[in-house]
This record gives sequence, C-alpha cells and structure tokens, in this order.
Amino acid sequence: MDALMRKYLFMLAAGALAICACTREINVETPVEEGEEMTFTAYAEDSEQPDTKTVVRNRTKIYWSAKEQVSLFYGNGSGGGTKFTSTNTSPSAVVDFTGKLASVGTANGSTYYWGIYPYSTANAVSSNVATLSVPASQTAVAGSFAAGSYPSVAKSLTTGLRFYNVCGGLILKISDTSIQSVSIKGNNNETLAGTVKIAFNSSNRPVVQSVISAAKEVTLKAPAAGFSASAEYFVALLPCTLSKGFTLTFTKSCATASKSSSRSQTIKRSVFGNLGVCDKNISWPSDTSSPVDLGLSVKWSSKNLGASSESSLGFYYAWGEISNKSSYSWNNYRYCAGQRNSLTKYCFNKDFGYDYFIDNKDRLDPDDDAAQSQLGGNWRMPTQLEVIQLKENCTFTWTTQGGVAGVKITGPSGKSIFVPVAGHKESSSVISGSTDADFWSATGPWSSSSTQSSAIYCGGFLNSSNKVTLGYFTVDRCYGLQIRPVKEK
Repeated sequence: MDALMRKYLFMLAAGALAICACTREINVETPVEEGEEMTFTAYAEDSEQPDTKTVVRNRTKIYWSAKEQVSLFYGNGSGGGTKFTSTNTSPSAVVDFTGKLASVGTANGSTYYWGIYPYSTANAVSSNVATLSVPASQTAVAGSFAAGSYPSVAKSLTTGLRFYNVCGGLILKISDTSIQSVSIKGNNNETLAGTVKIAFNSSNRPVVQSVISAAKEVTLKAPAAGFSASAEYFVALLPCTLSKGFTLTFTKSCATASKSSSRSQTIKRSVFGNLGVCDKNISWPSDTSSPVDLGLSVKWSSKNLGASSESSLGFYYAWGEISNKSSYSWNNYRYCAGQRNSLTKYCFNKDFGYDYFIDNKDRLDPDDDAAQSQLGGNWRMPTQLEVIQLKENCTFTWTTQGGVAGVKITGPSGKSIFVPVAGHKESSSVISGSTDADFWSATGPWSSSSTQSSAIYCGGFLNSSNKVTLGYFTVDRCYGLQIRPVKEK
C-alpha cells in the first residue's frame, strides 16, 4: 500500500465552475417582507492552490446541476430553513436560486443570510454556526461524487452568496468491476463523515467547529450498473489528518479484502487526493468450502456462503439474488415491482404477479442461485427435498463452536457440519440473530396463494423443551438469509 501512497496526488475540486464577476446585492436598508419571493445568486469560492504542482486542470470545474436545492436562512433557523431552487435548466457555473423566506424582517447590515447545500431538513444555523451532514454511505457517480455528498456553505450580508466547500476527499478507480463497494477508514479512528457544526474562520473559510454525530468509516457503493474500470470516482470526506494512515476495504458478493497504508495523510478542504487504481495487488480469500459427505444424496458445504470459517457468518441474500446488500425489503427486491403482490419471476398465482404475471417456476434458475454463481462447478443451493433429508436422516445437537452458538448436524456417515445462528434480515435489522440457525433452499413458492411471496428455508433452533428443532419453513423471499451450499456427488 505504501507504493499506492507514493502516487498520492492532490487535486483541486472547486465548488462551482467560476466566480461571478459581479453579484446582485440588496441595499441593506431595504425592508424585506416575510414571504416575499427573493433571488440569491450562487457562485464559487476563489480557487485555492494545492500543495503540489501535480494538478489536472480539467477536474477543477464543477457545475451546479439543474434544479439544485439549498437551505436558506436569515439569521438563526432550524428544520432546513427555507428551500430555494435553482432556476437553471442545464449545468451552470453561476446560478440564481429563488424562493420565499418564511421569516426575514428588515435587513439591518449585521444579520447574515446563510446558504447550505444540499437542502436537508436537518440543516440549521445558530449563533453564526451552521449544522450540516456529510453522508457515510455514498453511491458512486462516474467522474463526480454522489449527489448531496459534497456540502458547501455560504454566509453573506447580501443576496450574492459565495459557497465554500466543506469537504475534501479522494479520487479512485476500480479495475475489478465485480467489486460492490469500497470503504475508507482511518487507522486512528478519525471522523470522516457525520453531522457537524461549521463556522467561518478569520480567513472567511469554513472549518469544523465540533462533531455532533461521528462516522468513522465512509463507504462508496457501486452504481446500479456496477463500477466501470475506465471511470474515476470521488469520495467526499471531512478535513482531517489520518495520523496513522488508512485502510481500504473492498467487498464483493461473497468476499472482502483490505489493503492499508501506515503513512500519515491529510484530507484538505477543497482538495482531492488521487489514489489511481486502488484495488491493485489485493489478495482475495480463496473459497475454502470443503464438501462434507453426510451420507445423503449430496455433499454439504462445511460453511455458509461467504464465511471465512465454519463458525463465522457468511453474507445475507434475498432469495433469487446473487449479491448481498445492506437492506432487505420488497422495495429493493430483484424480482418484484416494489410490492409483495407484484412478482416478476417465480409466481404461480396471477394475483401476486405484476400485471397478472405467472411463470409457474418453483425452483431457482442457475443464474439466480447465489451458490452456483459464486462457487461455480457443481455447487448450488439445496432443494426442499435435500433439506427434508437433513431433517429425517440426521441428528441435531445445539452446541458452541468458536464461541458461536449453532446446530451441529450429524449424518448417517458419522460426519457432521455446523450451522451458526444467524437469523434473517428484515430491512437492515437482524431478526432472531442469536437464536435461529437459518439458510435458504432453492425451492420457492408453493401453489397456495398464502405462500406466493415466500420461499422455503431450513431453520434450526432450541424448542421449549430445550431440544433442537430442525425443519423447513417459509419466509418472505425479499428478506436476507444465509446460504449453505451443496455439491453434487
């Protein structure tokens, strides 16, 4: 990683394309009536020179998008102030924002107008200090940063507002397009994002006065179409010194890998460091799943999909999806139109299909089988019948392995596998995560209407008699469960 850091280049990222040569001002003696429509002209801070001469000039120009929204305040305010919207219809360097301030009074020459980009109901101003947030989760945009992730702030006695960037950050490229996210974390636990209070210093530049809610790690998620190897991506970070260097963690659907630098680095306001292709020379863990012959029709993996050991958890997957994610609901499920009764695949009942769709499929296609997709070869997810074989031909013991509770399943061959408790994920919450050892089957909806939106899973838990119950059940297919692969003999 030190080699990576020797390529660290500082690049300027200004808050807008250019500085307006002249700005519209109001006479400070003019009364401004409450609810009167006003126009503010937004333009950028003076370009600041980076510390090195290695600057790519065509990256220093950033435009206001059409219909941008900012929070406007006259003096103190909370709840996001008043939402003002830009009037431009295409990307522009200098724009007008219009709106009606909810409460103004008379401009007196000493009370400031404040502007905070982007608009948020959490934005506030009190005693010449602004409150705003930098998101810890950002979705990558080729050649730019995520919408709303790079805040700026303005303070003026007139309606000409010069917006100053709050953050700096990193520029990076991803060569492996199967990577789903990259996270940045300081090795000394520095604050990289979160909700902060911003004041202007004696040089009229914004500085972090205090941290209200700190995020120590920032994650850049791949766009919907995935990372492009040819694109550059920007990550917005709060200014700070990473005194012990930082660590990058890369995530794929079934594996993670990291690389670190111990060299101190400084994130400067309005400056982006260029990491280049940041996923070079990283070592991904190879799959070490060992097929265990329990004496049944198929061999069972010794661990869950994506797990680093037999007792550790793998990734959670929605049924029929081959990548893990942070939240599991009908709103983001792959095979529906946002609701339980709008299925677009694996449906027997037209009342549950989108636009009365049915396909009468009750088992995952290979392309929708996460185990087959990730492991290849003869690996796949188990069927309902193979789960029934476990239930009817094996013995079960509730035990602890590697400090993790779970079910030990011993087959007719005398060999066994361990299934750790993991529960399932609804939205971003883990349900029954300390009591239930669950994993998906590849078998989907039964023909009865009550289970059309569900799929079958294997579950093991301690019953009220303190004995292990292992069986097959149904749960909403949009939820996230572990996967225990099987392999053909």
